Amino acid sequence: MLRKHEEEIVLVKSEQKRKITVLQDTINKLRQRVRTTNDEITKEENHLHDIINDIRRQLENLYKKKRAYRCGMVLVNTDIVSSKV
Repeated sequence: MLRKHEEEIVLVKSEQKRKITVLQDTINKLRQRVRTTNDEITKEENHLHDIINDIRRQLENLYKKKRAYRCGMVLVNTDIVSSKV
């Protein structure tokens, strides 16, 4: 009777070890998936930051051109006014 009980215990332990192994494999796969996803997120964030910086530079250039155009228009208007007088 005792021997049968010991065999059952060994079988149960073996079953539990197999389940633990399967769960550890699942955990490792999920960890790898998380790492991969985090790497992709980091790359995407860097790419978006680059795009934002490019847009900022473009805006700065447009503002500079706008200011230069306004100054040019003021000079042209003053020239027109002074030439009529």
